[in-house]
Amino acid sequence: MHPHQTPADLLELAAAHLRMAAVDAAKQSLGDAFSPWHAYAGQLELTADGLSAQPSAASQVADQAGVLTHVELAIGALDAVPPGHGPADVALWCWQLEQLRRTAAEMAT
Repeated sequence: MHPHQTPADLLELAAAHLRMAAVDAAKQSLGDAFSPWHAYAGQLELTADGLSAQPSAASQVADQAGVLTHVELAIGALDAVPPGHGPADVALWCWQLEQLRRTAAEMAT
């Protein structure tokens, strides 16, 4: 963890990456409400809102990364939260992000 990053900062960063991944996933749905990418974008948004309702870190996140990379960067941000310093359910969020990463990798092939 960077000395100037608090656990809350890391949660916001993870949420910002998930929001960018959701934007990219929505683009891949090509406007089709029944596309798996559209549903996946919704899951990413819900998870981002669960981590942090404040999208203030979005300006720190480059939007050129792509869905899978953004999800992996979100996982990295959560992994940087020191044990016992984040929310009690941080392990559940890590598991959820790992499932989202697996899904993104499967959908990309």
